[in-house]
Amino acid sequence: MDFLARGQKILPDKSAMVSWMEAKAENGVIHAPDQLILPHPRMHERAFVLGPAQDVAPCWVHPILGKSISEMFANLPKGDRESIRPVD
Repeated sequence: MDFLARGQKILPDKSAMVSWMEAKAENGVIHAPDQLILPHPRMHERAFVLGPAQDVAPCWVHPILGKSISEMFANLPKGDRESIRPVD
């Protein structure tokens, strides 16, 4: 299960968080951390996370990036943003 965020909490610390955000996938796989990382280190790259999150917390600001959910979503490629559609 992925956890996205908990307010402005950074776990385990800012240095570890930034390290996970900058980690590159090796052969398409990023090794799972052995501890909880908050906010989720890839949430800012994922339309399927940010699109729905706009409905819940559009003004939440990422404690490392300093951008709101809406700003991060707007920064994604157009095709990624347009792939998010409501479920009927």
